[in-house]
Amino acid sequence: MKNAALTLRIIYRLGLYLIGLAGTCIGVSLCLKSTMGVDAWNAAIAGLAGITPISIGTWTIIVHLAFWIISTLLSRKIKPGSIFPVLYKGVILDIVKPWIDNYVFAGNMVSLFLLFVVGYLIIAVSTGIYISTEYPRMPVDGLMFSLATFLHADIKKARLLIEFAGFTTMIFAHGKFGLGTVIMTLTCGCAFAVCKSLSEKILFNKARLKFLGGNKMYSLELAQPKDAAKCYAIIQAAKEFQREQGFIQWTEDYPNESTIREDIATGKGYVLTVDQEIAGYMCIDFSGEPAYANIEGAWNTEIPYAVIHRMAFSQEYRGKGLSSVTLRLIADLCLSKGVNSIRVDTDFRNTRMQHILEKCGFSKCGVIVFQGSGKLAYDKKL
Repeated sequence: MKNAALTLRIIYRLGLYLIGLAGTCIGVSLCLKSTMGVDAWNAAIAGLAGITPISIGTWTIIVHLAFWIISTLLSRKIKPGSIFPVLYKGVILDIVKPWIDNYVFAGNMVSLFLLFVVGYLIIAVSTGIYISTEYPRMPVDGLMFSLATFLHADIKKARLLIEFAGFTTMIFAHGKFGLGTVIMTLTCGCAFAVCKSLSEKILFNKARLKFLGGNKMYSLELAQPKDAAKCYAIIQAAKEFQREQGFIQWTEDYPNESTIREDIATGKGYVLTVDQEIAGYMCIDFSGEPAYANIEGAWNTEIPYAVIHRMAFSQEYRGKGLSSVTLRLIADLCLSKGVNSIRVDTDFRNTRMQHILEKCGFSKCGVIVFQGSGKLAYDKKL
């Protein structure tokens, strides 16, 4: 019965993922039909399709695979999962756009503007849906973070650089620039964030996981950009605590502030709050950990699984049992996503964490190499 429910949750999430990706194609096609303009890169791709015999779907695949290759070279991390949405969107675009061009009509400026608004709303809602499933995103997201890390710049500067490249390509390819291009460039980040939040609440009911213990309310929530400084301060304090305990698991360079901001921007950063006050930070990654592919030993769990990285708590909350509460809430989060396995690693000398993991039902599986050093690997089947 449990396996059947898990299968249904996976099918539900996968279906929404595919619908969301397809919806973005419909929205882009409507915006292009409106002639009001789209975002720079989609305008550039449409322009390239207009001056060459290559279809818009094929150009989408070419451009985004280029993003994927550049991101892979910069980060030296291969993320094959990001290839699927590229191929899928390319195929859907070549099906949807000709149909909209032939059967959707708008005769005056008012109807054209309304067509753009409808298209933009579909793009925003569809993007919110497909991102909230937390299945692989388009490679441009990975490129943004890889570029920021490579240039030692923040995410906003990396995004600005990518947008500038998009506008340059759009001009070169004679892509359509219009009022819609300006509107989408200035508002898409906010629109996507709002739609993602609504999707999480309505479709997945996962905006917040709570647990009432004693007279305290514990809550596991997605970290927000405004929380980055607080989360990084918790990590820095944890590094000092490790040194006091006689070991160094985290170095001066890792995790750094960019690591935390990337976690948050990609929807992997979470905070534990106690009565609405941030008490802890962690990265919960459902896309797997490449370092776990090679283990001296054997995992007890299969894919898909969640990985917990960078879990730390504020100094004033240490020794109050928050690790056990957090692991319980993470288990609830995993089950809500149709994932019934958790994997984690810790330093050989971090006996405190080893004790917590074993107390919470995790099993020692062997040794993996992460960030250049050997770590004890644990997992748990939910």
